[in-house]
Amino acid sequence: MSEIKIHKKLRRFLRLLIFFWPLLLAKLLVRIFPLKRLQWIIGRPAKAGSKVNQNSRKQQMAEKTGIRIYRSAQKMPWRSVCLDQALALAIVLRLVNIRFRFHLGVKKSDKLKAHAWVTSGGRIIIGWHPDDEYTEVGVFEAWRRRNGE
Repeated sequence: MSEIKIHKKLRRFLRLLIFFWPLLLAKLLVRIFPLKRLQWIIGRPAKAGSKVNQNSRKQQMAEKTGIRIYRSAQKMPWRSVCLDQALALAIVLRLVNIRFRFHLGVKKSDKLKAHAWVTSGGRIIIGWHPDDEYTEVGVFEAWRRRNGE
């Protein structure tokens, strides 16, 4: 029984370690570069409203990766905000050749607030928000093309 617990803890630790690097890289990139210089990760500007179609296997992988990035971000020794998490997910999805859209939005309350989220297949993968709260101001689409995809 204790052997099973050790394996579970080891798996959790390895997952945390795997997603530590994209989260760290995203945090550093956001601190060093303006968002415009990060288009090689987030992609080219796209039209709002259209969605990226995805086969079901890749869609499931994107969703699981988003959950793991989100959970790993909660355990980092620094605060990972929505932009850090969305950028980290974009890095990972690019590496595994999964299409996605990177969204930026703003909300005006007493102060102007910004938010970032990533979608794939029309579903929010990371950075959930109520639709009516944030006004979308930028959408970027990215994927690698291989074998005529």
